[in-house]
Amino acid sequence: MSIPKKFQLHHGLNRTSIKWDFFSQDVLPAWVAEMDFPLAPPIKEKLLAILNSSDTGYPSAHLEEELRTVFIERMQAQFDWTPSDLPPVYFQDAVQAIFHVVDCFTQKGDKLLTLTPIYPPFLEVGEKLDRPCSEIELSNINGVYRIPWDELRTAAKGARMLLLCNPHNPTGRVFSKSELQTLAEIVLENNLIVVADEIHADLIYTPHEHIPFAQISPEINAQTITLTSATKAFNLGGLRCAILAFGHIEQQKLFAKRPWQIRGGLNIMGIHATISAWRDGNTWLRETMKTLEQNRETLVDYIQNRLPEIICAKPQATYLAWLDCRNLNLGDDPAAHFLEHGKLGLSSGTFFGKAGAGFARLNFATSPTILNEALRRLEQSVKNTRG
Repeated sequence: MSIPKKFQLHHGLNRTSIKWDFFSQDVLPAWVAEMDFPLAPPIKEKLLAILNSSDTGYPSAHLEEELRTVFIERMQAQFDWTPSDLPPVYFQDAVQAIFHVVDCFTQKGDKLLTLTPIYPPFLEVGEKLDRPCSEIELSNINGVYRIPWDELRTAAKGARMLLLCNPHNPTGRVFSKSELQTLAEIVLENNLIVVADEIHADLIYTPHEHIPFAQISPEINAQTITLTSATKAFNLGGLRCAILAFGHIEQQKLFAKRPWQIRGGLNIMGIHATISAWRDGNTWLRETMKTLEQNRETLVDYIQNRLPEIICAKPQATYLAWLDCRNLNLGDDPAAHFLEHGKLGLSSGTFFGKAGAGFARLNFATSPTILNEALRRLEQSVKNTRG
């Protein structure tokens, strides 16, 4: 079945990004973490003003300093966290930042830790840079993914760095204050450096709240390098702007010795878009979260009532659903089955570590119409399995 043109022209926008361009035209994509929603009006207005004035040169130091100010204001207003008064480092995207940090603060052979299933670059960085990564598999207890503390404590002995994703991608967990405090104890006991990827922090569902890991204590702040961006909450991935914030001056000084040329610089539109998002985008974000919450309920109810073989823990954050398809007996990669039999493009669980075998990830940041079609295709492919 071909995707009706109205799906591709959602809200009158002809999408050419990787989400819509990766699969063939008869496949409905619900995989990579992009939204299908229109830009927040303040961001769109700012970008149009830049184009109208042909202001597409190199960004000034003054503009980067404004970005730093807005970043601090945003963290204080949203999360009651005041980042350390150290110059942040700007990156074009989060993956680039992760690779730079691991390369800077660890040596070949140093052990990394991460909680799986996990955003694939967390695993790829260890493989590419020759740092073995211990995968600590989260336990699904009564529909909530939990940290296996005994296993983590054992693995932390002799490790050098913890790669932490909170809110967690792909499970949608928002780790509680008590969980983060216990995690902090393990970090301090083993003198771990923490890379805290918090780019989904604005995408939280009530009653949950995001607590920056660096906020737990001054001692933890000194061990933590925080990575954030407006890209996920405001759909700005293609504008390339991420921020790395240090909690200890010695870490900041060491990183500052790396030539900026090997990471490049930001573009002027990405900086302005981020500033507009964090200063003026909250009204749009609140409305978007209402749509995402409705979509989340639709998805979970549909799966529970019509696809009981699939287990879907309700995400506490993000717009990503982690589908446990092991009861369908489709092997390690059920996304391949859904693609072939339902023309539905999901993310393969195998990309998210050993714990992802038998799982698939579904992106529900889209219109209710497109989501319903995605769920229909998912159900159809399962019916083909049932025979």
